[in-house]
Amino acid sequence: MAFRVEVSFQHRAWDRWSRLRRVAWALAIGGVAGVIWASASDVPHAGAFLCLTVGASVLGVGNALAHTVGFRQQGDLLVMTRVHPQAVAAIRRAMTAPPQP
Repeated sequence: MAFRVEVSFQHRAWDRWSRLRRVAWALAIGGVAGVIWASASDVPHAGAFLCLTVGASVLGVGNALAHTVGFRQQGDLLVMTRVHPQAVAAIRRAMTAPPQP
């Protein structure tokens, strides 16, 4: 069985999500590099770079959880999860709207 789902989205929201994802990855990689450098150089505050890595990872995971849409099968139904409330309202309006001639 195959499904085709089209969900409209705002490019502004997609761009913000992508930007936050790139920032989180850059900070996490920079934090790991900082921890390695600080450990090798005997810098006294290597833990600060570790905090940067953990903070960036939390930012990335939180961003992903807030801005992704999931699907799960429940019996014969395909259920969308983690959908923005405005998207839910738009889908409900489209389902109850009279067909256009």
